[in-house]
Amino acid sequence: MEGIESSGKVNKPVLRVSPAVSNNVKLVWTHDYATYSYFYYAVYLARKRSTRELCEALRRHSFQSASVTKQKIIEKLASTAASTNTTDDADLVIENTLPVQLLCPLSKCRIDLPVRGQNCQHIQCYDANTYLLINERKPAWRCPVCDVPAPFHELLVDGLMLEILADTMAENLEEIIFKEDSSWSPVGKFGSPSNAQHATGATSASWADKNPPFPKLQPPPLSCSTCPPELPTSSQRFFQPSEDA
Repeated sequence: MEGIESSGKVNKPVLRVSPAVSNNVKLVWTHDYATYSYFYYAVYLARKRSTRELCEALRRHSFQSASVTKQKIIEKLASTAASTNTTDDADLVIENTLPVQLLCPLSKCRIDLPVRGQNCQHIQCYDANTYLLINERKPAWRCPVCDVPAPFHELLVDGLMLEILADTMAENLEEIIFKEDSSWSPVGKFGSPSNAQHATGATSASWADKNPPFPKLQPPPLSCSTCPPELPTSSQRFFQPSEDA
């Protein structure tokens, strides 16, 4: 552990993690009668929890329903001009559509448990397990998308993104786009969205469905000048009548 950023260093050599050895803390201070300053000390007994336990706790206690995110998308796209001019908005709104990555901005891998801070204004999420592992190593607790503080107790699991990530139609996708009615569409192979709107109940069409393969080209027939001479068959070769007959 490297300690919290912008804080004093942690004196690790004096820490004994063995349960058979006690850790003694000695406090020495000098009272300043001129300023009448008071100091308080506290001792916390803590137990280290695994990232798996923390992710399960987020699923149980910090779940945000899909309807909340849908309403947020509708409001965001209803005021496109205001959204693009807002300094704390990390989403990119283009032509009344909102692109969202299904890859974690930290690990560049597919998101497993989508979370973001409760003070974040964007829709983009990041993977909870990756975020916790990074902050376990070097605690910063700042959103990787908009850089606002995002401590553990303020993380929210996005129910809508969780549904999309579990959908088979988004299994091989890296990016989707949201539309004004909060429906989403997969992004095609060349970055163009398909015609289907999955959230409205229509079947999503893949890029291959929209772009049928080219017909197979048949080789041109050989001309008579290039054709090899026809060889006689075995019957013609051995049973050809003679000219004397």
